[in-house]
Formats: sequence, C-alpha cells, structure tokens
Amino acid sequence: MIAVFLLFAGFVVFASHMPVFLAWIRHLNYMRYTFEGLSLAVYGYGRGKLECPSTEIYCHLRVPSLALQELGIEDKRFWIDVFAIFFMIVFTRAIAYVTLRKKLSSSI
Repeated sequence: MIAVFLLFAGFVVFASHMPVFLAWIRHLNYMRYTFEGLSLAVYGYGRGKLECPSTEIYCHLRVPSLALQELGIEDKRFWIDVFAIFFMIVFTRAIAYVTLRKKLSSSI
C-alpha cells in the first residue's frame, strides 16, 4: 500500500501525467498532502530566487514558483494540506478505536 501511495504522491508520477481514471487515488493519499505541504513550506509564499552553483550555466529550478508550477502545486493550498493531514490522522485513529472497542467487546 505504501508503494502505491508513493507512486501517486507526486514523487514518481506527476498529476498531469496521471491517467484520469486513477486520479481519485491522489485525494486519498496522505503522502500527496505531505509532499505538497513541505514543497509549499520551502518554495512557496513569494520566496526569492535561489542561488545556483557557479559551475552551471543554466539552473532550471532557480525560481521557486517555476518549481511549484512544474510539480503542479498551487501556492494557496498549504492550509488545505494541513487540514487534510489532520483529518486523516483523526479519521484513522477513530477507526482504530472503534475497531479495537468492537474487538474487545466481542471477546468478553
């Protein structure tokens, strides 16, 4: 399951290259929201141009907004990502609690 989540998080396959019938997996993927949130925290919110090594003539990802655009990340999604991760944590813990409670009540 983790391999599938890594595949659809944006590390391997960009959202623009993903088939339409598999795009729904991205919305259930906690790694996608984590990747987007970290990318926005580092490169978003008007960050200035980055320095490139002097040995390179052309540095493609020098402009952070270009990097975010290539990854397909919108600049205003940071808090949506934070709330999605928080909701997923609460939801999975609630499911675990209900399952454990049901399992313990049936064994008594």
